[in-house]
Amino acid sequence: MAKIDVGKTLYAARTSKGIILEEVEKAIHIRLNYLLALEENRFHEIPALAYVKAYVRKYAEFLGLDPAPLLQSIEDTVPASYILDLPSPPKKDKIFYRKKSPLRQILLISGGGLILFLLILFFINLAIPREAVETSISPSPVSPSNSSSPPPSVSLSPSLPVITSTPSLTETPSASSSPTTPSIVELQVEATNSGEIEVIIGGKVQFKGQLEAGQRGTWRGESFTLNFDDPANFRVFIEGQEVNLKGEQTFKWP
Repeated sequence: MAKIDVGKTLYAARTSKGIILEEVEKAIHIRLNYLLALEENRFHEIPALAYVKAYVRKYAEFLGLDPAPLLQSIEDTVPASYILDLPSPPKKDKIFYRKKSPLRQILLISGGGLILFLLILFFINLAIPREAVETSISPSPVSPSNSSSPPPSVSLSPSLPVITSTPSLTETPSASSSPTTPSIVELQVEATNSGEIEVIIGGKVQFKGQLEAGQRGTWRGESFTLNFDDPANFRVFIEGQEVNLKGEQTFKWP
């Protein structure tokens, strides 16, 4: 039986049908360089004899040829070492490497960057000491219900400015002063209506002007003289006790 030239047979069948190698590659999913190696009888460039036979069978069936004579011719023509699936190493320029996926490279780079960032945060966290922040809240003292201390006084007067004045005492009483010397007392004047008033303490004018209704003035001293435009517009308190003005425009204490 005459040997068949496998490469020429495949080439002639393909070109007679007007088919290019790229179309064959897409149809039977065999690499273009392997198809070209089959048509040029360069079987040693295909990794193993099993692949050569499989490719020839698939290629021949695609072109409408009987693959049996082609397979037999391959076994008769290839070296014995190749038949035993001991191929010689392929040439370096014919090795096809798998292309790296760009998405895979991006994921690998992103994952590496994230791990590096987490490591940096971990070491920064170890390097910076943590300061414990303590907040002490002192509870407000609550007076017991049965406390004997009087409740705080609540002023029902309007929220108007309160005038407070303490005269300066330039004279210091000597040790031989009479025990009957008057002590310093608190004077309060409250305006029930708008009116003019003059407050004299120790012979010095401490206040002279108008008080509006509901306004209150507080002074401290040993003696007081009050001059009113109309005493009916005012109420006077000495140490919290109201005094009777008796309708007089001038009030002195003591």
